[in-house]
Amino acid sequence: MRFASRFFSDFQLGAAARAVRASDTGPLIIRLLPYSLPAPALMLPPVEKTFRMVWIGDGEPLEYPEIPRYANALAAAGREVFLHTDGRLLRRRMHEFQPSSRLRLVFCFDSADPSANRDVVEAIRVAKLSGFLVVALTLLHAPSEVDALRELHAQLHSFDLDGRLILPAEGTSELFVALAAAKKQLLDPCWIRVSNTFGFLAMDGVGVFRRRAVRVASISQSAQRQFEEGVQAS
Repeated sequence: MRFASRFFSDFQLGAAARAVRASDTGPLIIRLLPYSLPAPALMLPPVEKTFRMVWIGDGEPLEYPEIPRYANALAAAGREVFLHTDGRLLRRRMHEFQPSSRLRLVFCFDSADPSANRDVVEAIRVAKLSGFLVVALTLLHAPSEVDALRELHAQLHSFDLDGRLILPAEGTSELFVALAAAKKQLLDPCWIRVSNTFGFLAMDGVGVFRRRAVRVASISQSAQRQFEEGVQAS
């Protein structure tokens, strides 16, 4: 049953990623600022105005009371939602989310050291027991770290994840060459496409504007493709 659900979810996601890259609308990136008191008022984009793929992250989403209801509404409207969380508040807020084939909880692994990922592993266990799709996010910081990234992904297989992403930690051409090879070796085609779709997440200032406590970026896919083509040609 879990395999069938994952297959259907990946099918939907792959179609959305292809549509996003073909349409040049880009994914919608919602970058939350660090939460503070008094609580900042969020001016989130209306669900009907959002694109097919939405990423919510930067500041911890689970600290904001509005985010669970908003994420549920996005998924119910057919958006592919990626909620990037460190998992610390997951037990407390879990009941506010509705499991969906379009809502994915994203947890970052930044080290192959199991002790460094203990809290994340526990959050993944809780999320999976509650029926949520779980995705691992890994970052490549330098071409010299590809072997460490390969070791980390070998460990990730034991968690029965619903997806894995590899994103660049910065935007150098040398890193993108190593990144392309790593994705081809470590990810299946669907998640290569998704990683490419969110490829600029680690870099700021790409079409970003501020709305109180939320910064929203729509990343031009033609701009991303031009960058990727330049890397391949170099």
